[in-house]
Amino acid sequence: MYCEGTDGNELAAVWTLDHDQKTCTKCGDKFTMWNRRHHCRNCGRPFDQKYSSYKIVMSKLQPSKPKRACNECYSIILEQQRMNNNPQP
Repeated sequence: MYCEGTDGNELAAVWTLDHDQKTCTKCGDKFTMWNRRHHCRNCGRPFDQKYSSYKIVMSKLQPSKPKRACNECYSIILEQQRMNNNPQP
């Protein structure tokens, strides 16, 4: 889920609240002091380090600074960037 700016453009994802999800979205491991939660800046879901170790530039968020992304969003964004840089005729 994304917030929408006053100009109709998508902004940052709405994060899943910490108290609403106590486990990693991907593997289900419980978050602890040692297994910390990290929110994907693209989809807003919480993941542990194994599934949110990528950083990538997101055009809707400070396009000059890479942001944390889950493995799934990283792959999607990377493919979109490749397609935008190499459009098919």
